[in-house]
Amino acid sequence: MCKLMDRLILRSERGMTMLELLIAVVIASILGIGMMKIFSANTYLFRGEKTVSRTYTNARIVMDTLTRAIRTANMNPLEKGGGVFGVKQCAGTVGSAFTNNAIAAGTTGSLYFTRDYDENGTLDKNANEYVGYFWNTSAGACPDAGITTPCPNTLMVAVINPASGAISSWDYKFPNITSFVVDYQYADGTWASAAGMPDPSNSLHAPNKIAAISISLTVRSEKPHELTRQYLFETINSTLMLRNKYYP
Repeated sequence: MCKLMDRLILRSERGMTMLELLIAVVIASILGIGMMKIFSANTYLFRGEKTVSRTYTNARIVMDTLTRAIRTANMNPLEKGGGVFGVKQCAGTVGSAFTNNAIAAGTTGSLYFTRDYDENGTLDKNANEYVGYFWNTSAGACPDAGITTPCPNTLMVAVINPASGAISSWDYKFPNITSFVVDYQYADGTWASAAGMPDPSNSLHAPNKIAAISISLTVRSEKPHELTRQYLFETINSTLMLRNKYYP
């Protein structure tokens, strides 16, 4: 009995064999790699969800900015006639003026309008009463001072010359806009996309007969998703009834 106990004690004192140690190292390595993969996947997923959230937030910021501006289109509290305030036609180039001409068919990537922002009944060139948006798809460089990188897919805001009321330059305001579509609903319920663009010579579809403006825009994520390595796209649509409708 004493010899048997001595043998057991001696075996326990010898510790782990090389094979047992190797098996333990392999198992620990497998478990460690698995835990690292789970941690990495969770990290990528978290970063990816931040990209999703940021893309949606950017889209909402653009739409909210447009919403606030568009609701003042045709703002005419003194009901001044003559087509002074309302949706306008504009060529969009620097030096272009806002006019009452017909908007060309297919012109859905821009929006120009005037409003009586200070409610004095006069269209003032230096009172934020000329508003213009244009979706730029050109791959050319940004014209802003100090910026040389290309600015494709950018929603631009017109900067108005306070002396002439024409466009003096463009502010490249919202980047990563991959789609921007404007549509107009007339007082008779028809839409410009089906019935024709606003035209002063058409009594039913003249600019002063516009009752609502529809905007559809798509925003691309600033960088690819961490897991899929693909860019994300968020599309938002909004139809805004004009608060100030005056049909002389």
